[in-house]
Amino acid sequence: MKKNKGYTLVEMIIVIGIMAVLSAVTFVTLYIIKLGKRNAAVHTFENQISNCLVKTKALSDMESTSKGALCMLVQFDTAKNRYVISLANHSGLTYTSIAGTETELPEEVGTIVYVESPANQKATDTTVDNTNMVIQFVKSDGSVKYGGGTYYFYSRGIEPNDTSSSFATITLDAMTGNHLSQ
Repeated sequence: MKKNKGYTLVEMIIVIGIMAVLSAVTFVTLYIIKLGKRNAAVHTFENQISNCLVKTKALSDMESTSKGALCMLVQFDTAKNRYVISLANHSGLTYTSIAGTETELPEEVGTIVYVESPANQKATDTTVDNTNMVIQFVKSDGSVKYGGGTYYFYSRGIEPNDTSSSFATITLDAMTGNHLSQ
């Protein structure tokens, strides 16, 4: 009877080849999931902009003055370590979030950098920094009162040194209220 002394070299090479193929498939799958989350974050941001514009135009003048102007808040929540978008009523320097409108962006979004457009400098912009941003529309014509400009989205771990390293860009036209993603 023949004794089995272990695996042959050919068997080991086959096993290593199978492991290499499986790890390559895993890395590609993880990358696709990451891209999907990034795209979802950009679409969520765009949808919230559209939602804010539609709701601003739909408000009656009475509702607009009693509760304050409707706006979109983009804030970095340090406890959750991610951006949270919500609709809020804006009166003076006070923002009151509207219950049930909060949306968290995936943690793949590390930083959102806002660059004000020259056309938006018609009003004093309430956007303070890249952790607290405000977008507000004018009810009568849909133009942007606060927050018109370009929003650059960067992955977590990427320093926002220049715009070429951003994975997405949303431009909000201050004059028309239209937005475009790239």
